Amino acid sequence: MTKPVLFFMGFMLLAHTVYPQLNCKTTVNAKGGTEKKCHHKNGKLSTLETWDKEKRSGAMKAYDANGKELFTYDLRSFAGHASVYLTYFQNGQVKKAEYSSAPDGGIQFYHKIHEFDEYGKQTSFMDLSRPDGYDRLPTIPDSLQVKKHIKTIDKKEAVQIPKDKQQLTVLKIRNDSGKKMSVLLKKQINSYLLRKDSLVYLEPKQLLTIDSIAKPAEFINSCDLHEPELPMPKAKKAKYEIILEIPRETEKKRTYLWHVIKS
Repeated sequence: MTKPVLFFMGFMLLAHTVYPQLNCKTTVNAKGGTEKKCHHKNGKLSTLETWDKEKRSGAMKAYDANGKELFTYDLRSFAGHASVYLTYFQNGQVKKAEYSSAPDGGIQFYHKIHEFDEYGKQTSFMDLSRPDGYDRLPTIPDSLQVKKHIKTIDKKEAVQIPKDKQQLTVLKIRNDSGKKMSVLLKKQINSYLLRKDSLVYLEPKQLLTIDSIAKPAEFINSCDLHEPELPMPKAKKAKYEIILEIPRETEKKRTYLWHVIKS
């Protein structure tokens, strides 16, 4: 079977499991900002995405089919980014919401993942944020009563590494392609660290810190953390590529920097 046929079959399979929200309408308000409203099958509001006139600041809200608010997040396209990636059920209910926010050039970031059933009940929540820039276990609310198998960290391991003993590894990516791009950060199969696949969106010239970890006495190889890929059809992907700079290193810090470029 040829590769194009395999790609088409894979695309069709994905199309039947993940749904975009089609019942949407975008309007411009009196101040020049935009409002994108998507609806449930019963006509009630499902999600509301608002932006100011310059599309620098905004907000994302989601509701169940009875009008109950499920979450709200601020959005921004300056000083880094803040965005929400959504998938939906066929009835218009949000299925998954993945919030991501990071300052431009900082090692801190926020990453929260909600999952819902088709009636709007939250079935899963994970908080993978690093507000202080360093690893911690994901937060999973007890109220969800969802069984999660998370490795228990020994008390000795949980003690914070003194700063003078830390070897900090930082991963960054910069969009030099000239257009807005999405990049899939693939978790490496052989990695012993708590990581998972994630999708990020980059504006032209945007520099994003995608990972960082401190360990005593050693740096970490980038291939033990993430491998960035371009999630686009093969024909379009041929026009763009991701390249890795030679790592920049000081006594206490090693920085890996990928560039998304036009081939």
